[in-house]
Amino acid sequence: MISLNDKFVNMKETNCKHCTSPFFGRSNQIYCSITCKAQTNNAIAAQRKKATRPGEVQLRVNHLVLDRLYREYRNQSIDKRLLHLMGFEAEFFTGIKRNESKNLYLIFDFGYFLDTNDTIKIVKDA
Repeated sequence: MISLNDKFVNMKETNCKHCTSPFFGRSNQIYCSITCKAQTNNAIAAQRKKATRPGEVQLRVNHLVLDRLYREYRNQSIDKRLLHLMGFEAEFFTGIKRNESKNLYLIFDFGYFLDTNDTIKIVKDA
């Protein structure tokens, strides 16, 4: 018959990584409860999201600018200064397709080519 004391022989007392309260658990256990583990993981995820948030916001702004200009100008060349005035930042894009002559910069379902004389041409469903 196993006594209750035998059951706790392999357990070790340690402090919770989140709340620092002492607890008995497996030798590799670092949280006292599922709640502390979840709170730690939620805090890490929040920090990660906070770090990427500015880029996500700028991508949405860039997409909105391209959408508005595409509706108005379709296949015409557009001055890059107009994009800049509308809040467009060229450093933020979701992909790039390289061609022999031009690069197509992608922002979700839109893309744009850099034309001559500081103009761009917008394409949809790139």
